[in-house]
Amino acid sequence: PLQPRNLQAKAISPNEIEITWSAPEDVAKIISYTLYYNDSEKHTIGHHTIYPPTTRYKLSELIPDTVYNIQLAARSSQGEGPRTILVQEKTPEFTNCGGEFYADTGVIQLPTISRKGKELYEDNSECKWKINVPDGHHVVIYSEYFDLEASPNCLHDYILVMDGSRNNTFCGKEHLVYLSMSNNLTVTFASDDSISGRGFKLNVTSVPNSTEGKCNSTILAIQGQDGDIWNFDKTNNCFYSLEAPEGLMVQITLKFINFGSTTRDEKRIVIRDGLSTHGEYLWNISSGVPLRKKSVCANQLFIEYHNEGSTNALRFYLTYSLITCPAEPTTLSPTSLIEGDNECGCNEQAVCVLQGFEKMCIPGSQCSVDICANGATCVNTRRGDQCFCYGGFTGKFCNETAGSTLGQLKFIEAPQSRKIKRGGQSVSLCRVENLASGERVVYAWDQRSIGCC
Repeated sequence: PLQPRNLQAKAISPNEIEITWSAPEDVAKIISYTLYYNDSEKHTIGHHTIYPPTTRYKLSELIPDTVYNIQLAARSSQGEGPRTILVQEKTPEFTNCGGEFYADTGVIQLPTISRKGKELYEDNSECKWKINVPDGHHVVIYSEYFDLEASPNCLHDYILVMDGSRNNTFCGKEHLVYLSMSNNLTVTFASDDSISGRGFKLNVTSVPNSTEGKCNSTILAIQGQDGDIWNFDKTNNCFYSLEAPEGLMVQITLKFINFGSTTRDEKRIVIRDGLSTHGEYLWNISSGVPLRKKSVCANQLFIEYHNEGSTNALRFYLTYSLITCPAEPTTLSPTSLIEGDNECGCNEQAVCVLQGFEKMCIPGSQCSVDICANGATCVNTRRGDQCFCYGGFTGKFCNETAGSTLGQLKFIEAPQSRKIKRGGQSVSLCRVENLASGERVVYAWDQRSIGCC
């Protein structure tokens, strides 16, 4: 076969060189490539077999500060073709603090010294890393651990991430995830002369840009162009960064959510004000927790999707748009409801559900397969599997919005004592906000259909 074309080599760390090339014109004949390499002192001589359609390879476990000679040849059923012209590339010196990355993946780890049996970063130090990924990509920074001195506005020890027009400073001990807007970042660490910590280890990954709201997307909202963020198949953790132009706000609205049939595994969506997991908490949507609102807004929003220990994906659908943010987000649950309190004191033959805005015990057991949407509870009753919807949702599978009037009701006095009347119907009295003084509302349900009327 003909020679491979455009052979290029780029050192991406003191121990790694990334090789790229273009396939020859007679690519259909090729069954493999052979990569030949050696260092200038001939301490290392090697070759690797690579199979199409791959046109990229990473040499690893190389010697720092060393020149490597690299060639590539294509092989067909008739044998090996001519090698390419020799390409040389030098690995950089190994440095403990700072560096430059040209790679799809990498690791930034702060060096430490031993002090009284603890590994701590040094005082009065400064390190700088430059991260470069291909055009059309952005960077995901995900910490394995993060432990810097905490201070207001990160005035003492910190890392500064310079990302295009963004300058973001981080400190403290919280796990850090950051999604960049640009493909070139500078990460600078600085410490003062006092308190130290363990430091940090950051995994750096290049991700293709997407405007479709996919996992690990960075999205700049545009005036007049609403969008969506969804997940129907990802079982791993995902993150989304959403930003409005200066002076505007972006609103996230929940349209659909289904936690699936797993009850013990933790599945949740966390939305924060800002551009990372260090942002201020705004909204938590968790399995087994009543839905308290259906929208939030800010100039910058960071969305975390967590699926711990389950092979089943949490299916959800969010929309976003640029708006003038309301003073208070819509509330869907009564003021007396405590988030996370989903116990009714039911016996073993009943399941605690939140029907509308009230807790009740429903005779039956948890469904073997959850058919309900929007965090509703699925109960296997004598009438079969039934969905019991949170306030604000309705329909057989709780996949329809109940309307803004229902969403605005807040109980001052919730129904407590129930009096069974003829026909199996029970009527109770309650009081809600925003009504004329002393006015009462009748709240009724049918014991046979167990459906709110």
